[in-house]
Amino acid sequence: MAVIVGAGVMGRVIARRVGEHHRLLVVDSSKEKFDEISKRFRDEGHDGLTRAATTDEVEGAQ
Repeated sequence: MAVIVGAGVMGRVIARRVGEHHRLLVVDSSKEKFDEISKRFRDEGHDGLTRAATTDEVEGAQ
């Protein structure tokens, strides 16, 4: 499993490339962003999870 922090342009590019060979966990603080990314990645056939979280909150990391 590859963990991608940030679902911005660079995070999406990296996730697409890494997702060709690994399951993904994409983490971003924007729920709207990860909802869109999650749907798009699943439509493209990638296997993985998306979560809204921030790096400064313990609850977000659980």
